[in-house]
Amino acid sequence: MKWVTRKGVKFDRTACAWAIKRFIDPEAEFGFLSGDEMPAAIEAGAKPFHNYAWTGNPADVPADRINFPKLLELYGLDSDPSLVKFGELVKKAEKSGWAKDGSEQYSLFAIANGISKMVNGDDGAITERLMPIYDALYAFCKDLVKGDPGWMSDAG
Repeated sequence: MKWVTRKGVKFDRTACAWAIKRFIDPEAEFGFLSGDEMPAAIEAGAKPFHNYAWTGNPADVPADRINFPKLLELYGLDSDPSLVKFGELVKKAEKSGWAKDGSEQYSLFAIANGISKMVNGDDGAITERLMPIYDALYAFCKDLVKGDPGWMSDAG
């Protein structure tokens, strides 16, 4: 299936692409289109994966502009506590990137921005390179949900 979103993906929509590829449509192909190109692509059968396309009304986009929780809800994936935790981290990372406040999720924002710079903003390349990062983050979330905090610091 062809999935489409607006050009200029960042952390949230690349996480959506990861969830689509890993849990919804393993054969997914992604298109990163201008806003003007979106309606024709959807009419031709492409599946949108962000709020502008779901509703057709930019006013319906949540104030925090985070799409991942809605994607989980729409595809019945919100019953997986590890994916919900993943979504919380995605939201915090996206928001910490805006705030630039040094919160722990800023490193995720920094990784995504570094990848974007490495590939000159190519949406497809950004999404592809973030896939293993999200695989690792999801594995971490699975352990967190089970009460395993991961590595313990020797620094105490």
